Amino acid sequence: TGTEYANWRNSKVAAGSTTFQFDLNNLPGEETNWQDILIHDAPMTDYQLSASGGSENTQYYISAGYLSQDGIVKNTDFERYSMRANIDTRLSKIFKTGVNISLSRTNSNNNNISFNGILQEDPLKPAYDEDGNYTINNFGFDNKNGSNLLAANELIDNETIKSRVLANTYVQAELGKFIWKSTFGGDFSFARINEFTPSTYTVNILQNRLAEGSIDQDTSVGLLNENTLNYSETFGNHSISALGGITFQTSTSESTMQKGKEIPSDGGGVYGLGLAPQDQISMSSGYSENSMFSLLGRLN
Repeated sequence: TGTEYANWRNSKVAAGSTTFQFDLNNLPGEETNWQDILIHDAPMTDYQLSASGGSENTQYYISAGYLSQDGIVKNTDFERYSMRANIDTRLSKIFKTGVNISLSRTNSNNNNISFNGILQEDPLKPAYDEDGNYTINNFGFDNKNGSNLLAANELIDNETIKSRVLANTYVQAELGKFIWKSTFGGDFSFARINEFTPSTYTVNILQNRLAEGSIDQDTSVGLLNENTLNYSETFGNHSISALGGITFQTSTSESTMQKGKEIPSDGGGVYGLGLAPQDQISMSSGYSENSMFSLLGRLN
């Protein structure tokens, strides 16, 4: 309640963390339940479809899925599309091969509002002013930056899009007591974060600022090749097995970020970064690369 909140804030005066103190005998008559405004039920939808089969020499498994999950905070949600395929086939008495592919794409509508932030928001502060606009300043409270949780929830866009491909294939040969196997795998991922704050956001109005936005992109590629030779033999009550192999692994990662402030138009969202004045545009980038070569062996 508002009284509880005022008492909590007044208790922080004694701790020295704030100098403002509520007059408990002169509190606003109306209160705002921020939880009712910003929290709702969060339904989830999950669909899965799969098929499998094959013949004496070939087996396959294919699946596809869709997941949709709303967040308990309004305007937050998560969506995922996925697909997977496994195929194994015997080419001859000696050779066997297979492939495994996994595809996924996720889309997250994030929010700059934390659940704790909702619980701690001032219930004495109305969400809207008497003209029906978002409240910019609190009633006598030390909130001078113009923040409004409802405005942040409804006006600020923060989206994360991720795509990933996992692929693996192998070739295996059975040569008497020797088994040779070579695998090739790749992990390809792409992530993009779009964030846009329009000029109509309460903080921007109070500070007389225009829109601002950013695009953050990350791409990574991992490649792996493994080659092994296995030998096994049985001598009466005794057996011996040996394994030798060599692996090659590389990974690269690159990132770019673009930021723009004082964007004169809200209509284009993050795609309007180029409209920002040149002195309000910033860019950064990064790149890393790693590689590894390994030898392995085992004798039993």
